[in-house]
Amino acid sequence: MKITTTLNRLKKAGACAERYKHLVSELGEAASDRNAPIDALFVLDHNGFADVQWLLQSSACIEDPATAWRAYEEAKATAWRAYEEAKATARRAYEEATATAWRAYEEAKATAWRAYEEAKATGLRAILAEGAE
Repeated sequence: MKITTTLNRLKKAGACAERYKHLVSELGEAASDRNAPIDALFVLDHNGFADVQWLLQSSACIEDPATAWRAYEEAKATAWRAYEEAKATARRAYEEATATAWRAYEEAKATAWRAYEEAKATGLRAILAEGAE
């Protein structure tokens, strides 16, 4: 859906002076007509996401941005759900790997402890056997 604005509408709606100046610079000669329509895609390409988000929430749009904003909110929600699912999958993989590694550590520690206990007993036996002779 096409959403447009003009430099005059942006100024009237209170656009950030620095971002407005940047847009004017990007428009080049086209900026001489302050009432010429500027496509929101141009704003996105040259000023970025935050400026278009502001545009859609402001009174600077020529068209009613409500439909575009709802569609954006739905797309954002879908993207967030996908992010959360990917994060949960990664977390499960991490937890499984951690659990496997922890079990291996516990087994190795138990084996080492048994070897230590056996070495102590063997050493003590040897010491006591020397004294018995």
